[in-house]
Amino acid sequence: MKRHKIRKYISFIIGSLLVFGLVMANTVQGQEKQYGWYAPDAPKPLPGVKMPKYLTLMSGGSPTSTYSMAQKIYQTLLKKSFPDMVIRVIPGGTMENMKSIQAGKYQFGMSITPVIAWGHKGIMFFEKPMPKVKYLATLGKPVACGVFVVLKDSKIRSCKDLRDKRIVVGSEKSFGRYMAEAELKAIGISFDDIKKNGGIIAYIAWGEGIRMMADGNIDAVYYSGTHPYSALMELNQRRKIRILKREPGQVERAIKILPGFTDYVIPADIYEGVPSFHTLACPAAFIASSDLDKDVVLSLIHI
Repeated sequence: MKRHKIRKYISFIIGSLLVFGLVMANTVQGQEKQYGWYAPDAPKPLPGVKMPKYLTLMSGGSPTSTYSMAQKIYQTLLKKSFPDMVIRVIPGGTMENMKSIQAGKYQFGMSITPVIAWGHKGIMFFEKPMPKVKYLATLGKPVACGVFVVLKDSKIRSCKDLRDKRIVVGSEKSFGRYMAEAELKAIGISFDDIKKNGGIIAYIAWGEGIRMMADGNIDAVYYSGTHPYSALMELNQRRKIRILKREPGQVERAIKILPGFTDYVIPADIYEGVPSFHTLACPAAFIASSDLDKDVVLSLIHI
């Protein structure tokens, strides 16, 4: 497999492609020191396996989400290997993808590893187990990395200062809203508290929320995805951004609220001039329906 090293200034789209390469390669051997992202090859059909004529992939709720970008690239790779296959990409979300596959609506999608585990057990956000949802492959590094972002010249200095502010937490289908809620709950602040204090919790896609923050219509954005993110890179070039530091023990308490998440450090200067920062994070993973033949599934990821 040919591997191509990436420079820090790569765009979010190329970054998503290369993160996805970890799934396709199923290896992190020899990865580039700082990022470890490489371009994937297309799947190679297993001999004698009859592939379905139609395949439905569940994506993310936003066109620029990690799920959406990975699925678009995966769709391109699949068409290269299976030119006769008709592939549909359907908008979804972390938990919606799980529920839709369990209901038999769709066959293939993405979620995050803690949510997949909760779904199998029927705990947390799920009332009963989801036996039809099968874990398939994990991206090699955490890609759901949550942070509170403000403009560098903002008077907001810590997460506690958010108790009466206007905050974008992602779209309603994004799991980032629950990550933001857990992080605030870990320091004694609820979404209801923020609203009672005159603040706003806005369920808006991150790209639009970042534009609103640049225009002064929003005070902070909780972004949960891969870093670097193109919209944040662009804003940092124009206005400069700051990642809010967590309160002591904040991430640890948030992890107790959302078991399976971890404290993951993003290196300095991934956004120019921004020091390294901690994130509430977890890997993303591909999931498939148990209705799919196992040899078909293996063909979809075989390289």
